[in-house]
Amino acid sequence: LRKKKITGILPLGTTYNKKASTYLVIAFLPLTLLSTFLINFISLMVQSFMGVDFTSGMEDMAVTNVKDFLFMTLFVAIIPAILEEVAIRGVLLQPLRRFGDGFAIVVSAVIFSLLHGNMVQVPYTVIAGIYFGYVMVATGSLWPSIILHFFNNFYSVMITAFDSNFSITTANVVTLGTLGLMTVAGIFAFNKYRSMNYKVKLAKGVNSLNTAEKVIAVFVNIPMIIAIILMVVTTLTSISES
Repeated sequence: LRKKKITGILPLGTTYNKKASTYLVIAFLPLTLLSTFLINFISLMVQSFMGVDFTSGMEDMAVTNVKDFLFMTLFVAIIPAILEEVAIRGVLLQPLRRFGDGFAIVVSAVIFSLLHGNMVQVPYTVIAGIYFGYVMVATGSLWPSIILHFFNNFYSVMITAFDSNFSITTANVVTLGTLGLMTVAGIFAFNKYRSMNYKVKLAKGVNSLNTAEKVIAVFVNIPMIIAIILMVVTTLTSISES
């Protein structure tokens, strides 16, 4: 890409404002995690009332030693944060911005959720994808979204480690305690961000196409149709009757 002088597709340079970018990452992290907890709660309610259980294949993962912890950190937090942000918020989102920043953020978040290939992860990956996309657009660089994505996934690794090594009560206390501390830090960072008067305006993009035409342009093509079919098939095979 650099040789072809189209590096704008992978904005891995410096941010518009380093301080504002730091505050945004700290502010969005607890928001992302709280959204995940909310979606998980709703999923449990669906399971309880409808007798349907969605599985992602990650329920049996455990962290019982340092090797497991490092392995999960690498393959759950580090690699996905880099590769998925480069692919989704870089190669995919950047060209879509010609249709408008808001449209590009939402559509890339939907495709990001399809990438995970299972229904249990769809709701919160869409929400997280919107957060990641907004941070990328607001900061002008992929690095803040990569860092936010990493810490979001790393928190899952930490929860798995807590659940694997502590009693249920202790694990819940530690999990909620760390989330509480991050929430306090997030509120502080958000207030500092607002005090900077740093304005982010999402570009509207081309006006020649309506929303339906934009959606058709993105989703009605062979690769996307195949991805959606695979998603449906995977979802059907991941449902078990309780």
